[in-house]
Amino acid sequence: MGALLEAAVQAAQELKPVLAGTARAAFVLAVVQTLVREFAPPSAQWLRLLLDSPFAAFLIEMAFKRLFPGG
Repeated sequence: MGALLEAAVQAAQELKPVLAGTARAAFVLAVVQTLVREFAPPSAQWLRLLLDSPFAAFLIEMAFKRLFPGG
């Protein structure tokens, strides 16, 4: 899960000029939720629940801060 979030965060950072005005955490969350819905096995229901919780946005913001500490 951590690696998936970090990859999505890095992609969002690369797309920063294109995503101007879009909440970065919301963008990353939408991408990750879509990937999980499409490719995760049915046994990963816990992952879907996690991504639908407010905690997911917190994890994404932490990933942004860890990967890009300057902003």
